[in-house]
Amino acid sequence: MIKIFFIGLSNKIKKEPLSSETVSGALIDRIINNLEYKCIKANLVNFSPLNQNCKLRYPNIQEQNKGFESLKLILEKNTPYIAVCLGKKVSRYLDSKVDNPLKIKHPAHMAVYKRKEVNLYIKNTVDNINSMVLNTKHQKPLQNKG
Repeated sequence: MIKIFFIGLSNKIKKEPLSSETVSGALIDRIINNLEYKCIKANLVNFSPLNQNCKLRYPNIQEQNKGFESLKLILEKNTPYIAVCLGKKVSRYLDSKVDNPLKIKHPAHMAVYKRKEVNLYIKNTVDNINSMVLNTKHQKPLQNKG
């Protein structure tokens, strides 16, 4: 059975990947509630990168590379899969490393800046996932490129 991975960039401080307590996680939960597949929340970097002032920062390329090594092992154990890439940074990084990436706008951006479009965002994401699942049923199992 195909699995759907929702992949963010990094954890919020003291939170699980895409925690329901976060804006992004809550919106991803709404998408998952409209799907009939096993869904897994993950991050490219599975920790909270902090700056010198202990504030959350974007992970650097070395941290992303190291995080991907762990993520790759999880993906390999869960083939076939679809990788829903949340936002530009994750989409750019994973584009050449995984098969069948589905690139979507970051859920926090949608929830904060595009509130009126959230229901359409959910519908379009669900429709795109369902379409990809149908297309992958007629292909060989997905394999990780990394």
